[in-house]
Amino acid sequence: MKTSIKFFLIILFSLQFNQAKSQNQNIGCNFGITASVVVGATHSYTVGQGPWGKRKYTWFWGDNTKDSSYTNSVDITWSQHTYSLNGMYTMTITARDSATNAGCVVSGVFQVTVTGVPSSTGIHANEYNNLVNVYPNPFHNKISVSNSKCNKVEIRNILGKLMALQTCKESEIVNIETNDFESGLYFLLLYYENGTVINKRIIKQN
Repeated sequence: MKTSIKFFLIILFSLQFNQAKSQNQNIGCNFGITASVVVGATHSYTVGQGPWGKRKYTWFWGDNTKDSSYTNSVDITWSQHTYSLNGMYTMTITARDSATNAGCVVSGVFQVTVTGVPSSTGIHANEYNNLVNVYPNPFHNKISVSNSKCNKVEIRNILGKLMALQTCKESEIVNIETNDFESGLYFLLLYYENGTVINKRIIKQN
C-alpha cells in the first residue's frame, strides 16, 4: 500500500481556523499557520506572528500529547508530530510571552485530518528508523545517509520545496551535496517500497 504523500502551503484560512483572541488586548500577539508539510502521518507546521518578540508556543496535538517551541529572530516557529491512528484531531496552539510566562496569551484551534497511517506503518517505521544513520547533523556542505535500504531520499525546506532528490540502493551510502542550501531547518525524507516514509529533521549550518 502506497502512503499518500502531500506537500502544500496553508495560508491561514486553508485550515479550519478559529481566529485567535488575545486575553490582553493591549499586547499584540496574534499568529497563524503559514506553511505545512504532510508526509504520511507526520504533520509539520510553521507559525508566523507579528513583531511581538520571543514567544513560547505550546502545541496540543489532539491525541493527548504536546510539544513546545519558541519563535526565532524572524518571528517564526515550527513543530511536527507523527500520529499513530487515522482520524480527525483538534489541534490547539497557544502562545504566550516567553520572558515572563504571562502577559499576552492567545490560542488558535485547528482541525487536522490524518489519513496516512497504514495498519503496518508503526512497525515498519520503527524498524527502518533504528537502522538508518544520517550524518553529520547539523551539516555543512554535505550530508550522508547509510543503512537506509530505501528507494529514494528527498530533502525539503520548511515550506515543502524540494531541495534535493537521490535514489538509493540497499548497500550504498547516499551522499547529498548541500553547498547551495541556506542555513536553517530541513526535512530529510526516506521512501520505502512498502509505502513507509521516514521523516528526519536536519539543520544546515554555514
